[in-house]
Amino acid sequence: MLKVKSIAGHKFVPDVKDFMLEVLWEGSEDIESSWEPLQKLRHECPAVVKNYVEGVKKASEGDALRKAMKQGSAKN
Repeated sequence: MLKVKSIAGHKFVPDVKDFMLEVLWEGSEDIESSWEPLQKLRHECPAVVKNYVEGVKKASEGDALRKAMKQGSAKN
């Protein structure tokens, strides 16, 4: 199983109605990063996702990410 090294970025994808996070993987080159759904990663590595979301500097984007995390928590 791959382990998340860090999250490098995010984007909202309307087609899937979720944020996608750019994940850098342990033992892989940064160029081998992949885009993974926020809700999937929230379950698989909650501490890494929480740290990334809390560190988002742009207020509007940070607010949207926090809202998406809360909505995902309410569904489970």
